[in-house]
Amino acid sequence: MMKLIAVVAIAFGVAAAQTEMPEQAKRGMEAFLNTSKGTACGTCHSLAGKGMEVGPDLTRLSRVPPRGFVAAIKSTVTQYVQMVELKDGSPFPGIQKDKQWWDLSKRPPELRQGQVEKTSPNSKWTHPPANTDYSNRELADIIAYVKWVGYKSVVAIEPEELE
Repeated sequence: MMKLIAVVAIAFGVAAAQTEMPEQAKRGMEAFLNTSKGTACGTCHSLAGKGMEVGPDLTRLSRVPPRGFVAAIKSTVTQYVQMVELKDGSPFPGIQKDKQWWDLSKRPPELRQGQVEKTSPNSKWTHPPANTDYSNRELADIIAYVKWVGYKSVVAIEPEELE
């Protein structure tokens, strides 16, 4: 019976008894937190208590098929980002978290103080990974990390799945 449970769990990308992070997810965590190719995901997003908790929770994407996940990573514009103008006239691309605005033109994002004059749809800011030349292997590793954090998936993501 235990073998059947293990086979079913692996088929669905979950290991019931395994809690150790697979090597691919470890590589993905490193790319998520530190990359030489631009802005690391962890600059705005947090997973497993690591990174900055400004951007949306990526564990919601953990069950999205790999190609859909890549589309989200490479998306140039996100629904969460607005152009914000404070009463003092200073504009910035921002994201609201807990009723506070974070300035996404800064790396890492900075909390902005001041009264908001107006917000409008984002027309300038682009999601940093949209312009980053990640290889399919790097993307597969990052996706494996998010899936491991999201539901302890131990199923490898093959780079060919992303084409």
